[in-house]
Parts: sequence; C-alpha cells; structure tokens
Amino acid sequence: MKRILTRRWYGLLLLAGMIAVAWSPRTVAAESGRLRQADLAAVIQSRTLFDWNIAEEIHPGMRYHQWVWTLPRPIRMHAVRVDLKTPGLFFKVTGRADDAEWGSVMPDCPEYQVRTRRETTRSFLTRMHEAANRSEIPGELLLVVNASPWKPWQKPFTHRYADRMGLVMADGVEVSPPDGRPAMIVNDDGKVEFRKIASGESLAGIRHAVGAFFFVLEGGRITPEYAAGKSLAPRTGFGLSGDGRYWYILVVDGRQKNFSMGCTHREVAEFLKYLGAQDGLNMDGGGSTTLLAWEPVLDGRRIEGIFKFNHQPGNAERSNGCHIGVGIAR
Repeated sequence: MKRILTRRWYGLLLLAGMIAVAWSPRTVAAESGRLRQADLAAVIQSRTLFDWNIAEEIHPGMRYHQWVWTLPRPIRMHAVRVDLKTPGLFFKVTGRADDAEWGSVMPDCPEYQVRTRRETTRSFLTRMHEAANRSEIPGELLLVVNASPWKPWQKPFTHRYADRMGLVMADGVEVSPPDGRPAMIVNDDGKVEFRKIASGESLAGIRHAVGAFFFVLEGGRITPEYAAGKSLAPRTGFGLSGDGRYWYILVVDGRQKNFSMGCTHREVAEFLKYLGAQDGLNMDGGGSTTLLAWEPVLDGRRIEGIFKFNHQPGNAERSNGCHIGVGIAR
C-alpha cells in the first residue's frame, strides 16, 4: 500500500510540474506527453492573444519574445512586433544585383535571369550599417530578416544570383517582377499591406515589396489548402494586424533534435494569429530562416554589434536572394 501511494503522489507532483512549466512566460509546454503533432495548434488556439506588454523592447517600437516548447516536441519560436507608426521608421530591401546586368541570363544557370546577388542576412545588415556610416540611408537598420523565396536551389548550390522571387521592389525600383503570389508591400504613403500582385499589374505607388510563398492566414481565417501539411521545418512567417499598425515577424528553429524540430504551416498560422495578426504570409524558410538585430537591448542591457535570435543546424547562415530590414531615421 505504501508503494502504491508513493507512486500516486509522484504522478501528482509530476503533473503539477508540467502545468507550472506550461504557463511560465519564457517556456511553454503542452499539457500531455502523448499529444499528436496537430494538437500543438489546438493548444495555441486555447490561449488568449499574447500580451505584448511582457515582451522586451529591443529598440523603440520593436518588441521581442521567445517561446520554448517541450511538448509535443522541442520547438523554439522567436517573434518581434514592429509598431509601424514609430516616428522615423523606414524600410530597406535587397536591391538589384550591382555586379552584373540586371535581367541578363544567369551565367551559371542559363534558365534563370539575374535579379539579386545572393548574400547572407548578416552580410546585408553589415552593408546597410556601412551605408548608414556614409549617410547613404537615413539611419541604422535595427532589425533584418530573410524574406522572399528564390531560385535556383540545385547542386552545387553555389549560384551567385537569385531569380523568381515574386514581387520584390526596393526604393521604388522593380527588382523581381510579380508572378501572382502574395507580397508584403510598403506603399509610398507608408501604409503596409499583404496582397497578391498579378503578372503585369501596375506597380505605381509601391515603395518596397517582398514576395511570399502563400497566405497562411487571411482575415483571421487559416488558409485551408495549407492547413493539412505535416512537414516540420524551420519557418519564417510575417503577420499584419487588422488595423495595419503592427508587423509581426515569426521565426522558428528546426531540424535540431532535442533543441527545436520546427513547425507545420498550420502552426505558423495559428501562432501568427495568437500574436495578433489578421493576415499572415509564409516566407522563405528552411536553412534560409535568419533574424538579426543591430545592438538590441536584451535582459536590460545593450548587446554590441549584430545579434542573431535564431539558431540553424551547425549555426550555418545561408546566402539568400532577398532580405528586408527596418530602422529609425536619425
């Protein structure tokens, strides 16, 4: 009898510990050790909207928070909310390749055209930092993330340039033409919107744009054709609040056993909704996923230089076709 009681008390203590972990601000776990993969979405649905007041302000108008899930599998998520009404806020997007003729045949992959020169997100932020020092842009870029999907991605994976990114525009200049897929658009008046741009559609009034794979969330409704996928991967998702005031960036670590296994598209959609988004885009993910900040404030102290929030397998950083960043004018 004594042994039976001891086992019961042990089980109750274990359950209490799991519940305590589940609601801690930094570490979030599902309530059952036998949850199916799809059940993470159900757990997210059961929560009220995330309270951004508990997130840390890493720069004026930019708040960051991390979630660490242990069940139904290890997952690490990082999210930033950018207040688009922050005074002096400006965007920068990867521009046309400046070391080759834009639109020409790609020299090492002739079925594609030269659009952008591939580089890591870190390289893009470093270049923008140098441009700010030369007063070529209004101020420091403070937050940078990879953006559009791109091609070619085939052996030997060393192509210098990128193409087929959907709509990409930088400072009012077309970098990659629209192909009917949705894009994050920054208009000349500063308004940000997510919408599909048809091939040949007028681009008048668009200041910046980065293409996406597809909508995962439209008007608060999860896009059904992408809700059933089971594949797990590192993810990059963009969200926009219903009133257009807040831009949400979600990056998920993946493909790292016992650290973070990644998410499905549905989980990205559910989490963007939990963050406060009404519309959500699935951006380039996998090994491309990278979120960096320039000298953010974390845990009450300023970090010098470039800080990376996410972690790729082997901590490798891929050269991508397109990046987007925000800064505050001096």
